Amino acid sequence: MDRMLLAFVRLWAFALLLHVCMADRHRLDTLWGVAVAALSFAVLVRPASLRLFGILLIAQLADMVAEMPYSPNHWMLDGFVGLTILACFALRREVTLDALRRAVPGIRIVLLIAYSAAALAKYNTTFLDPVTSCASAIASRASFGATRDLPMDPVWMLVTITAESLIPLLLLIPATRRHGVRFGMAFHCLITLSPAIGVQDFSATLIALFFLFLSAPDAEHLLDRLQRLTGKSAVVRDVRRFPDVAAFLGLLAIGFAGYVSFAAASAATNVISKVVLVAVVIAAVWSWRQPAPTAPLAGITWIQLPMILLTLAWAMNPYLGLRTTASFTMFSSLTTEGTEANHLFLPSVHLTDWQEDLVYIQSSNDASIDRAADSDVAIPLMGLRSIAMNDSDLEVTGVLHGQQVTFGPEAGQTPLEPLSWWQRKYAHFHAIPVGDHAFCTD
Repeated sequence: MDRMLLAFVRLWAFALLLHVCMADRHRLDTLWGVAVAALSFAVLVRPASLRLFGILLIAQLADMVAEMPYSPNHWMLDGFVGLTILACFALRREVTLDALRRAVPGIRIVLLIAYSAAALAKYNTTFLDPVTSCASAIASRASFGATRDLPMDPVWMLVTITAESLIPLLLLIPATRRHGVRFGMAFHCLITLSPAIGVQDFSATLIALFFLFLSAPDAEHLLDRLQRLTGKSAVVRDVRRFPDVAAFLGLLAIGFAGYVSFAAASAATNVISKVVLVAVVIAAVWSWRQPAPTAPLAGITWIQLPMILLTLAWAMNPYLGLRTTASFTMFSSLTTEGTEANHLFLPSVHLTDWQEDLVYIQSSNDASIDRAADSDVAIPLMGLRSIAMNDSDLEVTGVLHGQQVTFGPEAGQTPLEPLSWWQRKYAHFHAIPVGDHAFCTD
């Protein structure tokens, strides 16, 4: 079990590292971003130093809060996982492998909630329409447009929703759990292979969490295969001989090389991340036929319940009339705004009017909003107020409650009222399609 936990520590540090470097376009320029990257490399070199790992988790949480409300889905998931681990460290009053082991059942439930929420969100009329489905848009982008003219839209939609629905079910059922791990790893590794979509950090997060659903003997088989696979590489042998030097050069290559050449830094990250993730998946598939017991899901302690409930509450955000973006909706085009939600069976109960005050966009001096207007979209007024907090010159013309309004700071324009601190950190809304144009939303 100790070997399995140390492997998870490394996988988790790798996932956090990928996110901060990719999010900052390989030009780390914030205190917390640099801290997460540097600590991630330190943990990769010394995974047994769980105090370093704990500090890394704290740095990730600080970066998540600093980025809010724009922290993406998987960064929020990383935060909930980090909170679960830190809570177990605090309860045990020790930063040890035993405390980390006690966090594993809670981490599994957090992942099941988040992943199930992402799958459920796709059961809506927009995603299930092959013409408007995000699955078709992502397939086209991943293939550099090669699939755009192929009559495959229903296939992409069905494959996506079937796979994402199966994975949490396979992980939940004891008899299929170890198979669900391999299937989930392979599916998300496959998504990562295209250089046209940068989702390596997201896939790395999920692969690390799927790994925790294995039993200790099953994980041992996987790690043995991985060791045999990587042991043949001269590069891996050199990294093991000079880990500190490799970590320093790696930090420069994917954390700061973007200041010199974004293309080179991005290419390096693409190669490194894909090699690592593919190697893990090959080892997982290679060890599939080895007999192994199933890991139980039992063992949740009371200290983990707040994090589990917080994850569930976060997933319910859109359905309660609260924020709609980065709430584990994962490119589902879920619509809960206005009076007509598009989910097939989950109801929406608006606790606020945030999703009801929709501005039907006509034009804007913000290029992205103006481009979105060509697709016939509406944006909640709360969302425009949030955007205006970072752009004091924002001007938007649209229709609100049947009346044309021009929002902006100039005389004769309707001002966009500033948000309070907590609203600014919390409120994040996507544009929603209101016409016949395809418009993929997170």
